Amino acid sequence: ERRGAEAAVAFDGLGETRCWFSPVLAWERVQPLAPAPGPAYVRDLAGLRVRVEALWARGPWGLELAPGLEGFAGSSGAPGATRSWNALRSTLQVRLETPLLPLTLRGEQGRFGGNAREAFHLGGVPTSLVPESLELDRVAQPALPARSASGDRFLRWRGELGEDLRAYAEGASLWTSGQERGPFQRVLGLEYAQDAPGGGGGAGVIKRVQVRAGVHRPLDGIMKGRTVATLTLVLRP
Repeated sequence: ERRGAEAAVAFDGLGETRCWFSPVLAWERVQPLAPAPGPAYVRDLAGLRVRVEALWARGPWGLELAPGLEGFAGSSGAPGATRSWNALRSTLQVRLETPLLPLTLRGEQGRFGGNAREAFHLGGVPTSLVPESLELDRVAQPALPARSASGDRFLRWRGELGEDLRAYAEGASLWTSGQERGPFQRVLGLEYAQDAPGGGGGAGVIKRVQVRAGVHRPLDGIMKGRTVATLTLVLRP
């Protein structure tokens, strides 16, 4: 049984250089119920998410630079015996607009610190049921099963060619601090992504309807050499 809640506000500056930021508070409680009730796990956190987008354009050509940062502090563990932790995720996206197709390059890294045993997990996708801040430990990849790899550090790169329909190449590595970083788990794929009209807002605004379909080819790890087809529909009334 998983229960939780999130309270957040967002500011979206729609000027020539766009700035989006959102402070957030969240809480959750997880308890195993079968085959027998187990000890509960609680987590609470406070954080701030920030993203800036700067665009330079001339005719059909354009260059967009979009750095982003998410910082959290919280505690987790059994009720009455929680330990504190902190987390940081940063991204840098560069997008080149051309007369044919846009090219997007993105790099992302994250780290957990503190006394609690928190870790990032590779694989799966977020859902509409769980608030975004409570999925801060997920490194999403629909072609891989959830928890394909874990660690308190991660590094990921991704290149995309296209808009709604895009070809991509991606690599992610998760490891534990104090140990050597492992090899990247690479995935190639073709993906279609569409947000329903009327969602509005900037890049930081959660869309009410999202549709994604893709064909993926993992090149490493437990899914190496398999072709995976995925379809994701997210509804947020």
